[in-house]
Amino acid sequence: MENDGMEYATISERVAYIKGLAEGLNVKESNEGRVLAEILDTLKMIAFEIEDMSERQDDIEEYIVEVDEDLGDLEEYVFEDLEDELLDITCPVCDSELEYDIDEIDDDGNVKCPVCGEVIELLCDCDEYSDESDELESLEGLDDTDKANI
Repeated sequence: MENDGMEYATISERVAYIKGLAEGLNVKESNEGRVLAEILDTLKMIAFEIEDMSERQDDIEEYIVEVDEDLGDLEEYVFEDLEDELLDITCPVCDSELEYDIDEIDDDGNVKCPVCGEVIELLCDCDEYSDESDELESLEGLDDTDKANI
């Protein structure tokens, strides 16, 4: 492309420049001139739409940055409390008073006593497991062979 000084111009500025060039051709009254004028008007409308979308995109980007910052603040507030949360437990075997960080609980909900080595099963008081406990109660009268067959 030839350097016409327009490489950094906006789309609207470039369309206006082309329109000026077309008007200098004095072809307004010809069929080609009317088509060219209509094309240039359409380009002008497209340029305005693109600039409007670009402004809206900038606004959306700013909003996303603000939401991301707010979410970061919220995560820090919520998870900061969890990081500092300690669990006080008394070992059922050696009666040692123990303190565990939430991260020290294994996937099965157990911790190991550092004094006697006993694996301590942490129980949940949640109602969401009531169906499972009902199922376990119904299995209490069965021996291991019968349980394996279920």
